[in-house]
Amino acid sequence: MANRKQISSIKIQGLSLRDETLELGNHDCHDFIWGGARLENCVLDIRGAGFNLLDATLLNCRIRARRRLSNVRFVETVFENCTFEGSLVGCRFGFRRGESQNPRAYYRNCDFSKARLDLCEFFEGDPDSNIWSSWPNFAVLQPGLNKQDWLSIVFPPELKVIQAVIAGEQLSPDVAQAEPKAVTVDLASYGSVDAESVWALIQNKPYIVFTGKGEKPLLDPLAISAIEEQNRHRVERQTKQSLRLQVWNLVHNGVIEKVERLAENRYAITIDLSFLGKKLDNAPSVVTIELTDCSQFKLQTDHGDEDATSLQAGQFRVLSCVEQDGTIFVKSRRKAIGPLKLCYETFYLKDVQGQPMELMQLSESVARYWMS
Repeated sequence: MANRKQISSIKIQGLSLRDETLELGNHDCHDFIWGGARLENCVLDIRGAGFNLLDATLLNCRIRARRRLSNVRFVETVFENCTFEGSLVGCRFGFRRGESQNPRAYYRNCDFSKARLDLCEFFEGDPDSNIWSSWPNFAVLQPGLNKQDWLSIVFPPELKVIQAVIAGEQLSPDVAQAEPKAVTVDLASYGSVDAESVWALIQNKPYIVFTGKGEKPLLDPLAISAIEEQNRHRVERQTKQSLRLQVWNLVHNGVIEKVERLAENRYAITIDLSFLGKKLDNAPSVVTIELTDCSQFKLQTDHGDEDATSLQAGQFRVLSCVEQDGTIFVKSRRKAIGPLKLCYETFYLKDVQGQPMELMQLSESVARYWMS
């Protein structure tokens, strides 16, 4: 093949090539293989994103990703008895209704054992015939059919979003009809995840596959239970932490009217939200946030940290909040005062009558206010 300096791009339309090596994606213009082109026993060295495979058939070809390929759509191409090498992230294979123009697009008997595949989706094709990547890379086969069991796996918090995405939890009903036949996960892409702990959770799932799975030692049920319990605790803790920030974001622009100590390590902060009533009927005018297991309840001043119960009514209007090393810093619109420095485990909300209030109720009112 001519080198990059001699050609501006590769254009192969409707031709049949055999035993060729092609460099794609690194030319001055986009490379195209389309129009019924047929490649057999060829090597495709993909060195950039500037290429398209449209209405093409690749037989016994070797596809080498010389750089990471992200979000490439191979949904117009036939891959049969092909091997893949390199890193692919968010790529799609096979005909996908609503996206593909070529209903013949599929994959069969492809070898991904030398590739790293993360969140790649495989639509129309034969996933059972593929050789998948090796651990800690795995493929989830038929995630729609196995949705209930897949969602029951007690993954660590780092994988909860991915778990929901693969299950199609974040898709609208019409999109969910085009569900993939396989989705891949590369645990090496999630540095804080202990891959061997994940293995304990999926070792007995027949729809989760990777090369060498049958030779990997199994963990005993006691070890699995311990890992699940640890993950539950971590997920619960992360959920509480996210909600701790959310409540202060919801009372943005509210004015602190009263701060009191209820008991040891238990405090209450009453916030005036009457501004909501300027746009909404039946909006909460006041909310009280009760903090439990509170190890720090301070107000930062020019003279150092003081007990936050020293706050006077109307002195502090909530601006924003951040969390650092477990401490929540609630900032005031008045630069001369604050921030509040709070460290607590859980909180409870109460309305103006002192009755319990759900966080969702407050969230809905605030959302309606800012959308009106």
